[in-house]
Amino acid sequence: MISKSALKIFGFDVVWKDRSLAGTKLLVICPTISKDGNLLMEKMLFSIGFHLKDDNVLIIRSELKNYRKNEFLLSFIGDLNFKNSFSCVHPDEILNNLNLKRDAWTQLCELKAAIEKFENQN
Repeated sequence: MISKSALKIFGFDVVWKDRSLAGTKLLVICPTISKDGNLLMEKMLFSIGFHLKDDNVLIIRSELKNYRKNEFLLSFIGDLNFKNSFSCVHPDEILNNLNLKRDAWTQLCELKAAIEKFENQN
């Protein structure tokens, strides 16, 4: 497991919270990813309160068919133009160009803020 200080090296300010965002489902669109990229993706999601092994996270490796109102989309393949859809720099791109880490963190923070706003309204 990557430590908090290791994530700081990649430029990710870690949001360590005890509670999980259990009421919200996150669909992650990522058709292809390397082993190292997958590890980084796991840490990126963890930093905003999601865990790959939880039931509320679903990795989609193919075309998205549909989704529900309480689901948020995180796309590593570009903007999907759906409601509650957020795009983020692909983890493999971050590993190849560390200058992209700030953009990724900004995008993840926007997603987390939208999810928290949604949960506070419900």
